[in-house]
Amino acid sequence: MYITGAGTLERSTSARKYKLLEEPISEELPYNILKLNPKTWFYKSAVEQFASEIERSEDLTDSDIPYLERIGGLIAEDVEDAGLSLFVHYSNPDENGHREVEGLMYDRLWVLLIPLVRELFNRVETLEEKLKRR
Repeated sequence: MYITGAGTLERSTSARKYKLLEEPISEELPYNILKLNPKTWFYKSAVEQFASEIERSEDLTDSDIPYLERIGGLIAEDVEDAGLSLFVHYSNPDENGHREVEGLMYDRLWVLLIPLVRELFNRVETLEEKLKRR
């Protein structure tokens, strides 16, 4: 389950019966995942809530202050810039047809690793065979 750009819940479906025009991903696309750099951040809403609590009260105790937690992951715009827009959630189009970046399909992004791991596995097998023949 996930929340769409329109704020509705949708079920993630993997069965072929739910799909049309199935095509393999290009051989080059998975390499784009190697362009990504994981980052850390604080959520704006948590920082704003923290600032609001500080402004509202002079007698704050530790239990009054919301916990600020550094989050790790990827930035959706970075994923889009790396040519991986297939894995980016967008808002519904506005009146001009523009769609804003909203989030990532983390649950799908990992599939790009399959061909890369397969390639590495094949390379290791080839190198092991060469070593055996020596």
